[in-house]
Amino acid sequence: MPRFVLTMQSHVAYGFVGNTAAVFPLQLMGFTPIVINTVQFSNHTGHPTFRGDVFSKEHLQSVILGLRERNLLPKIEGLLTGYLGDVQTGEIVLELAKEIKSLNPNALWCCDPVLGDTGTGVYVRPEIQGFMKERMLNGMADITTPNLFELELISGQKINSIEEAITVSRKTFCDNGCPAVCVTSLRTPDIDDNQIGTLAVTPTQAWIVKTPFIKMKSEDNQEIQTAVSGQGDVFTAVAFGTFLKTLSLKQALEQAVSVLYMLVKNAPFGSLDLPLVDERKQILNPEIRFEAEELNL
Repeated sequence: MPRFVLTMQSHVAYGFVGNTAAVFPLQLMGFTPIVINTVQFSNHTGHPTFRGDVFSKEHLQSVILGLRERNLLPKIEGLLTGYLGDVQTGEIVLELAKEIKSLNPNALWCCDPVLGDTGTGVYVRPEIQGFMKERMLNGMADITTPNLFELELISGQKINSIEEAITVSRKTFCDNGCPAVCVTSLRTPDIDDNQIGTLAVTPTQAWIVKTPFIKMKSEDNQEIQTAVSGQGDVFTAVAFGTFLKTLSLKQALEQAVSVLYMLVKNAPFGSLDLPLVDERKQILNPEIRFEAEELNL
């Protein structure tokens, strides 16, 4: 019997972000994705130009109606959401999450609160920030996966240590009804400059995985700044898929970090995208596996 995960995110014709980054890993992991695209762009916005359109509220509601007519919503065990685009899309997501959970009380919702990142700053409309904080992450999501920048933005607090990241995650998400949080791109002063951390936090437990921080080099061995897009989308898809299969947040953290590390490590020089297809073996069986350290905090 198919294991259905509904993933509602952006879509690009070329490259790997949003649904194009999430669907393939979910398929390799044995799930049958039901895909709702919120936008159709030629490529992601990390390129000099992009073309395409944001889909209207009416379009999205029509697609959902078609799924409802196929009686698919009660069969969905996981809802995965990411970049919204506008508040209207967020309202549709909330309605959809409520309907899926009412039809299948065991269904889980993983919400990636895509707002921005260190270096690029905020890349969504101002009203989406408030909507994400006040509506999207207030009582219905089961897992959320902010990066450090997004955690600080949503909480309104500057985070200077691993302990602060755990405390703020619990106060911001767990205390408001979201029982599981993964914080990515953690580079606080108590983490070595050559490492990057990823946290998993529940109301009573916390784990961290530290990996080498991969610094991209130019052909003359000079360090360069590069942005390989889709990292958060792949991390969230693998973490959520693993959690649906194991119900272990620790295992979800370890698998998603290991997969992402190998994909970034093997990304071709100068690439703006992860090598999902060429390095697909890493998604199921990463060559390097990282173990999570439990923190008594």
